[in-house]
Amino acid sequence: MPRYPLALLCLLLTAPLLAEPLWVSEPNYNSALNGASSCISQTQAPTPALAEQMAATYARRELMQSLETTLNASFEQMVTATGKVASAEVKRAVKDHIHIQTQGVLRGSRIAEKWYDSRNQQVCVWVVIEQNRYQALNTLPTNLNL
Repeated sequence: MPRYPLALLCLLLTAPLLAEPLWVSEPNYNSALNGASSCISQTQAPTPALAEQMAATYARRELMQSLETTLNASFEQMVTATGKVASAEVKRAVKDHIHIQTQGVLRGSRIAEKWYDSRNQQVCVWVVIEQNRYQALNTLPTNLNL
C-alpha cells in the first residue's frame, strides 16, 4: 500500500473539523437549544482568546435582540387577539420586563461550539441557551391591566 494515501487519511482524521454550525438567530422549537453565532477577525483582537470573548459577546447581543424581538411580537399579538388597547405605560413596562428577563436568561448561556474560519481568518463561536430557559421568558407580568 503506498504511503501517500495513508498519510492523507491520517491527516484527514486528525485535522480539526471547521464545519460551521447552522446559524440560529431566533427560537428553534425543534431543538433543545436556541442560539446565535458570531465571528471576529483576528486583526480585531490582540489574542485568539480575546477574539473568542468578543465573538461570544456579539453572539449574546444578537441572541438577546432576537429573543426580545420575538417576545415583543408575541405580546403585540396577544394584545391584538384580546382586542384591547395597551397603553404606552403598559407597553413600556412589558418591554422593560422582557429586557430584564432576557438579560437574566443570557447569564446562563454557554458557548456550544467554537471554530476557526481559516479562509477569512476569523474566530467564531455559537452561543446557546436551553429551550426551557427560553420558554420561561414567555411569562409576562400578571399585574398588567389590559
